[in-house]
Amino acid sequence: MPELILLSFDRNEIIALNRPSRNGDAEANRFFETLWEPYREKALACFLCDAVVEFPVFSEIVGDLADANKAVGVPLCHQCGTLPKMVKWSRTMKMMRAMHKAKTGKNSVPNVRHIPRRR
Repeated sequence: MPELILLSFDRNEIIALNRPSRNGDAEANRFFETLWEPYREKALACFLCDAVVEFPVFSEIVGDLADANKAVGVPLCHQCGTLPKMVKWSRTMKMMRAMHKAKTGKNSVPNVRHIPRRR
């Protein structure tokens, strides 16, 4: 039976690696390619559809709702990994909010900085 494993990161560190990775930096890409290597022996479950994830694992990195200084890495199967970006983000955040509510009993809204309206 596949096991759901979530990875926790320092938000600033993972953002600092994500930007160079998108620009083709080899070291940053290597970090993301080997992110799930310690779990190769286990059957990983996709965060969205609960299917067995095959290597290489597609990772979605989202902010932790309980701690603004943390980020969470979730594994996605190839089918969920090829979904449009906004669909992946929406489904992932919906699951994260449900998990946060089950743990704390509180509804969670992503941090949005309030900008006062000009008059």
